[in-house]
Amino acid sequence: MSGMAWTSFCQLRQLVLRAIYICAGIAFFLMLWTDNDSGLLLSGSPATTQELPPQQLVQFGAYEGTTCKEKRHVMFLKIEKTGGGTLEGILVRFGLKRNLSFAIPIKSLGNNNHFPRSPLLPEMIAPIKSRPNTKYDILFRHSVYNRSTIQLCFPNDTVTITLVRHPFARFLSSFEFFNNSYSVKLPWHLRRSSDKRLRVTTFLEIYYKAFKREHPRARGNWYLNFASLRFGIPWEHTHDKKFVQRHLDDILPDFKVVLLNEYYDASLVLLKRRLCWNTEDIVYISLHVKAGYTKHQGLHSPEVLRQHQELAPEEYVIYDRLSKQFWTQINDEGKDFWFEVEQFKSILSLFQTFCLEDVGKRKTLTIEASRWHGNIHFGLEDCQMVTTDLEKFVSATRMKYLRS
Repeated sequence: MSGMAWTSFCQLRQLVLRAIYICAGIAFFLMLWTDNDSGLLLSGSPATTQELPPQQLVQFGAYEGTTCKEKRHVMFLKIEKTGGGTLEGILVRFGLKRNLSFAIPIKSLGNNNHFPRSPLLPEMIAPIKSRPNTKYDILFRHSVYNRSTIQLCFPNDTVTITLVRHPFARFLSSFEFFNNSYSVKLPWHLRRSSDKRLRVTTFLEIYYKAFKREHPRARGNWYLNFASLRFGIPWEHTHDKKFVQRHLDDILPDFKVVLLNEYYDASLVLLKRRLCWNTEDIVYISLHVKAGYTKHQGLHSPEVLRQHQELAPEEYVIYDRLSKQFWTQINDEGKDFWFEVEQFKSILSLFQTFCLEDVGKRKTLTIEASRWHGNIHFGLEDCQMVTTDLEKFVSATRMKYLRS
């Protein structure tokens, strides 16, 4: 075939392929817009959902046709290295927009504004002098769960929620974040080693040998047993399977909404539905939300994973039970749930672009209504609120409460 003939053939093939793509795009567009009231497409964003028969659609959120009541009282049991900082920001923004009160630690612990690592007590919470004996609306800081304090200090309709993450993924994140604390267990030449895999392996080997010798320091460690200790399981019972199961049987029914780090955006949509919030209430900007376990799984040997599981078996029990509860909740939401999740991801992308890249170019972002939300209008104030410095906010709120 001559060069000219070959060129003509290639051009003809490109025209045919282009025509096929155009026809396919038109067909897809017509499929989505057969019902002009579907409202599935976002203004300025690609379609990410599909049409469903009307009888399968469930409406949520504060817009025309809603039947649920917005829940404003929330107790969030925050567990280290689960992505809880992002959810803290969401709760703070929600409360500030509605002038709600926050349960703030009465004093800081070192460089942070968390509650002590002991069961939450009323005297640990900063009183609001201008409103004595008033119950709090939202708790979002690290605390140790104590049902009696929640019942005493929060309204009866308070929704208790938590966010969990695969234990080994959370351990690796903790190991990297709390490097100085972990390094004291390592040989000197490894304390500042850039080989993170070697440092993790060596640390677990040291702890595992101590555990086998029944050394007391190898049981009940904050860095290995974050979840169990936040759920109020005492140090001495972290390896007592029967105690752990009884304790979980007692307290887990209190947690009405369970979120899963590995499915963060889906978790937020679940939260929005269960609390009857608006889509704009759950948007966020974060550089720290990660997929969790799967990206670490291939980096460590089965022996390392087995050692960790033996050192912190109750962490896996907690994760297993709560992740099952998460999927039960998801399955209860109906067939349109994942369509809303995909649309939320599109909204989130638009919002993050607006706040991080379009600042100064435009003052507002408008997103058209859909079956899951009304018209949404974001402004520069929304961008400022999602980047609130939580430590400064807690300190300022504490001063306000104690002085008012």
